[in-house]
Amino acid sequence: MIAGKGRKGAALFLFAAVLSGAAGAILFLPLAPVLCARPRTRPGPVLILEDLSAGMREVEFVISYTHSVNKGRVRDFCRLGSGGSIDIYKTRFVSYGAGMPEPEDGSRFRSGDGWLELDNLGVTVPRIVLALGSSADHRIDCGGRTFVLKDVWPVQTSIAIEVRKISLYSLIVKQYLRKQ
Repeated sequence: MIAGKGRKGAALFLFAAVLSGAAGAILFLPLAPVLCARPRTRPGPVLILEDLSAGMREVEFVISYTHSVNKGRVRDFCRLGSGGSIDIYKTRFVSYGAGMPEPEDGSRFRSGDGWLELDNLGVTVPRIVLALGSSADHRIDCGGRTFVLKDVWPVQTSIAIEVRKISLYSLIVKQYLRKQ
């Protein structure tokens, strides 16, 4: 009779071990898609811009920075495309000159009160890579929040903005910390 309890106990222990291992795998495997900014070449914090775990949907964001040549503020307007690609559909700046984009096929200039805009760009990329400059003051506006990148990473850090999968654990912890 004791031998029977031992087998049942061992089976129960084995079942509990397998169940906790499966739960741990689900918690720590990269399964949750997010739009994020992260260092490209070294470890560092991952900045979650938008949680996409409820499904891909139309997400728009703006990357803004001070241009190194004309010293004016530039705003690049982006949205998620199919399969997690990023569509850069327009850029807005305060003055035109060296280093600024030129109209290509299908794009056009518009102007407003103190700004110039080049729209209908039609640029689709898998990720956006940028290096944080000392005077650029890179920012990302997404989901009603502004992320100041120099507050997260040091100058000269190479950043990738992309859709990635992270673990549910990371998503829960980072979402909690972001709300603090």
